[in-house]
Amino acid sequence: MGSIFAKKGERVNGQDNSAGGNGTDGGDAGSINGNSPSSINNMSSSLPLGNSLNNPGNIRTSGIAYKGEVQPSANPSFKQFQDMSYGFRAMASLLYNYINSKGLNTIRKIINTYAPAADNNNPDSYANFVASQTGIGIDDTLSTADFTSFLFTPNILKIIRAMARIEQGQSADDTASSTGYTLFLQDQGLS
Repeated sequence: MGSIFAKKGERVNGQDNSAGGNGTDGGDAGSINGNSPSSINNMSSSLPLGNSLNNPGNIRTSGIAYKGEVQPSANPSFKQFQDMSYGFRAMASLLYNYINSKGLNTIRKIINTYAPAADNNNPDSYANFVASQTGIGIDDTLSTADFTSFLFTPNILKIIRAMARIEQGQSADDTASSTGYTLFLQDQGLS
């Protein structure tokens, strides 16, 4: 399990990275193939790339513009955000689009699109990790109601935090993820 920190053919720490998301909808991610995400394009070597770009989901550059996005990004392959809360907001927006517009309504379907096997990912392991971290079955049906329907932590926020943990190799910042999630809900009129 891991995340893509370079697109196909880019060099990471002097090694060729044969994986890479296609970025067709701005959400593809992938596997790190044993490479350390220490630096790309002179980014800070102390943080995973997504943290350096305030992009906890490693959302790829695409034609989709997100609120709080910095353009141009410091890395041409991945989106950059003003702060981490806007990166989490973008993840919420992306998952909302997956569920509401594309019919990707299970963890398995979401991850198969977000981190496809064609990009040298292991979507089954990724999806199983997300399911284990959230308590949501890998094939349980999700809907837009899952964005707001739970007393404590909404299911989609749990999924976002689990995905960010895989993408960054560390637990998601609860404050930034909650703030970004709330921004998304307010923008959608769901709060």
